[in-house]
Amino acid sequence: MLETAIRAAREAGRVLLEGSRGEIRVERLAQRDVKLAMDRKAEEVILGILSEKFPGHAILSEECGAVPPKLARRSGRRKGASDYLWVIDPLDGTVNYSRRIPLWGTSVALLHQGREIVGVIFDPVRGELYHAEEGQGAFLNGKRIRVSERARLSAAMIAFGFSSREEQLRRGLSAAAQLPMAASKVRGLGSAVLHLAYVACGRMDGFFEFGIHQWDIAAGTVLIREAGGKVTTRALPDGSLDLACSNGRIHEELLKQMCSKESVS
Repeated sequence: MLETAIRAAREAGRVLLEGSRGEIRVERLAQRDVKLAMDRKAEEVILGILSEKFPGHAILSEECGAVPPKLARRSGRRKGASDYLWVIDPLDGTVNYSRRIPLWGTSVALLHQGREIVGVIFDPVRGELYHAEEGQGAFLNGKRIRVSERARLSAAMIAFGFSSREEQLRRGLSAAAQLPMAASKVRGLGSAVLHLAYVACGRMDGFFEFGIHQWDIAAGTVLIREAGGKVTTRALPDGSLDLACSNGRIHEELLKQMCSKESVS
């Protein structure tokens, strides 16, 4: 399963990297978001690999939503009847990609009965492939990685992301406004999967976002846990999530800082 996830992420990343060198075609443009033809193209690559190798598994993708198991579609079984769910984001950091800002990546994760067990994040620009499997550790290009050892928020670098939806954007702005006074440095790269990968390998010490989606964080959740960090989420009524993740040492401080008026658990 891990090998298939790595293959899918690499193939999608290759397609995206090649596409970034030519014309970038916009399919839909919104105030805070953009959809590209390359999103769909990368998704097709991943779906093809996963459904061919594991036809009995369900898939959840940012672009096309829930995809029932291939075998279920053939036999007429109950839609989505599988203990395994692949959760993918073919292109995270689409706005960056559309503006030729080299901060974006591909995310492929596998859940078993709702728990993340495999996670792969691929950054084709830097040639960095992050992978983790439950109980086996986390790796960057084959070398073991660990979260940072910073023990205080005042010495930490914290990443943040903003939802495209106004309500969650306001919450994120309120929390982010307090961080420069509490943390050493704050950063917003425009790609949740890279934020998560960077926390896992110790480049950053924590990351938070309000109203994030499962496909943005599933692979990174495995990476951070296997690298020794901590992930906290809260489900929202619209199906999105509040997320806080860190090296574990600053986790309680980060939660208090970002959720002084409301909590995630």
